[in-house]
Amino acid sequence: MDDFRERVQAELSDAFAIERELGGGGMSRVFLAEERALGRRVVIKVLAPELVAGVSADRFAREIRLTAKLQHPQIVPVHAAGVTVGLPYYVMPYVEGESLRDQLARTGPLPIATTVHILRDVAKALAFAHERGVVHRDIKPGNILLSGESATVADFGIGKAFSASAAAADGVHSLTGLGTAVGTPAYIAPEQAAGDVTSDHRADLFSFGVVAYEMLTGASPFAGRTPRETIAAVMSMTPASVRDSRPEVPVALANLVARCLEKDPAQRPQSAVELIAALDGATTPGGFTATFGQPRRRLLIATGLAAAALLAVTLAVRGAGGRASASGERAIAVLPCTNVDRDTAAEYFVDGITGELIGRLAREPGLRVTPRASVFSTRGKGLDLAAIGRQLKVSTVVECTIRRLGPNVRVTADLVDLDGERTLWAGTFDGALQGIVAVQDTLARAVTSALHLAGTRPREAARTTTDTATYLLTLRGRYLWNQRTTSSMRRGIASLEAAIARDSAFAPAWAELAMAYALFPAFGDVPTANAVSPARAAAQRAIRLDSTVASAHIALGIIGTFFDLDFDAALRQLDRAVALDPTDATAPLFRTWALIGLGRTDEALASIRTARQLDPFAPIINTRVGTVLVYAGLLPEALLESRRAVELDSANVLARYQVAEILAYLGRYDEARAAAPPIENVTGGMDEARLAWGIAQSGRRELAEATQRRLDARARAGHVTPEAFAMLALAAGDRTKALEWMERAAKERSFYVVFFAVEPAYRGLRDDPRYKGLLQRLGIRAPAR
Repeated sequence: MDDFRERVQAELSDAFAIERELGGGGMSRVFLAEERALGRRVVIKVLAPELVAGVSADRFAREIRLTAKLQHPQIVPVHAAGVTVGLPYYVMPYVEGESLRDQLARTGPLPIATTVHILRDVAKALAFAHERGVVHRDIKPGNILLSGESATVADFGIGKAFSASAAAADGVHSLTGLGTAVGTPAYIAPEQAAGDVTSDHRADLFSFGVVAYEMLTGASPFAGRTPRETIAAVMSMTPASVRDSRPEVPVALANLVARCLEKDPAQRPQSAVELIAALDGATTPGGFTATFGQPRRRLLIATGLAAAALLAVTLAVRGAGGRASASGERAIAVLPCTNVDRDTAAEYFVDGITGELIGRLAREPGLRVTPRASVFSTRGKGLDLAAIGRQLKVSTVVECTIRRLGPNVRVTADLVDLDGERTLWAGTFDGALQGIVAVQDTLARAVTSALHLAGTRPREAARTTTDTATYLLTLRGRYLWNQRTTSSMRRGIASLEAAIARDSAFAPAWAELAMAYALFPAFGDVPTANAVSPARAAAQRAIRLDSTVASAHIALGIIGTFFDLDFDAALRQLDRAVALDPTDATAPLFRTWALIGLGRTDEALASIRTARQLDPFAPIINTRVGTVLVYAGLLPEALLESRRAVELDSANVLARYQVAEILAYLGRYDEARAAAPPIENVTGGMDEARLAWGIAQSGRRELAEATQRRLDARARAGHVTPEAFAMLALAAGDRTKALEWMERAAKERSFYVVFFAVEPAYRGLRDDPRYKGLLQRLGIRAPAR
């Protein structure tokens, strides 16, 4: 018996009798023991001494206690946690059988059916844990235990406990105190290897892919290297297909493994639930159809049978209903439709149908429909239906799948009562793509009938088009410009112009074109002069065709706020949009900026909070709550809200940059540098310039100088908003040059002129008569202090 085991046994002797040490612990020393009180065999894992530096034992134990709440058949539970011989330890049940690592060492590659069976159990464990916010961080064959016909996953939350306790001990939210990334090199995700503290549950899906690769081929795709070389391979090497060494692997299964191994988390499956569905579809003909509660009955909805189907639905669901909101409305969410074909080129179509169905149902009196941005915020989070219902505060959801089959389309939909765990209605539409507009109305009527809302009169909808190509081009244009990068906005505008060329009387296409042009200067590298005229013309044309299209009025509100600086006129347009569609958060969002221009920051804060109340999980709205608080001078509150926006969506780069900016404004310069992510497609360099100005206040102007060089180079290749250079001039202490840039911005009616009175960078100019005169000429009012 070695000295370490003797010391552990001496301290734990009252509770456990150690039998022997087990191998393969990795981060731990692992002992098989008997728990004296219950006479059961357990495994005790003691954190390896060489890894304990910088780890808070108390925090480690606390995290493990939280993880111990995971109770699932495919998860090995944690019985207890504590400290022994000065090291954190935890106790798990002893699972009879062997680890997947042992089996692979003994047999090599596994049969395909066995592989899928084991992977499905692992995916179920991941789905359960991810839903509860627990990421494993060290999925590998040694942590997958095989017993009987079941696979279970061990050490759930250990990686989280390790990183959280180390971060707490180090005083920061990172692993810098450890000098290493949590995980096993051959199975670690690229973002983990890079030390990205924002990595999420999709890191587990990468590790899952490595394990699947090894089960099918007998070797990890990154094996046979030193740890340093392995990390480099994980971050840069694209593995060969599993079919190269094992041709009998089904194509769908090989493709799933390849998707899991994508370097970019956004290109992987977005949840473990998606893995389960893909595994079922990978080895069975005809794909996979999810079930919930009792088996779901499908009703054929074709154009000639719609009325009969609706009658059948109404008779079948007497007494069904959704949870009512405080106003007495039924609360319902249309979940993002599933693209069955996984054709990325068709994403615009699938997302567009989701948005159209949301809009169609939102017009129904008696329904409170969760807005699009909040619904889409649940995508890729690994949440099951119950968790989505809790997050969105609904008990009724519509699930939808869409498949394009050449000129035809199949849409399947289920209306699910989450409280009763039953399907209220289910239907399938098979037909020509030309019928897609009609099927949306049919589905909406079926849902309202199932909820006993039939007979109510919906709000008037915008006139549609009879040309399917026009409709699809409009959906594609909307999808693309909402990506909000220079290239995507250009392609979106081109698609909308093509739609209008086919049907110039289709008002929604004109309205979308107006919105794309109106926001192009904010998100693309174009000057205002190139966008304002086409934006205004498109919005006015949309309103002439159909004055009830709310987005056309929003576009005019944006033009009035940012280009004309006529804030009162902008508010009239935006108030009209609110009246036309009181469920849409977009108009209150832009009302906020018109109120900022009028110096009414208290009302602006109320308006942005109204927008968030309407669409509580929209990333841009949550970010802008923090922005308005910055403009109101409430920096601590702004920091809290901005961090909340990041917590809601770790991919929200603008919110992450805003956190860094606010830290700089608060004088916490080193934290600001650490918090700032690499940024791409940030229009005109405004966020870069804000951060550079903030840190320059500490006397450290090198960041501002580097930003100046970068934006100078960018300006030579394209357009950079003049306000960015004004901020950099202020960072260098050159007020005269800053005011010259501000005058240029005013002359160009640059997009960010409206914020001249509230941006922190400009506050040092308050007593400068040139600055005061500029604000007066522009009609921008400073808020009362």
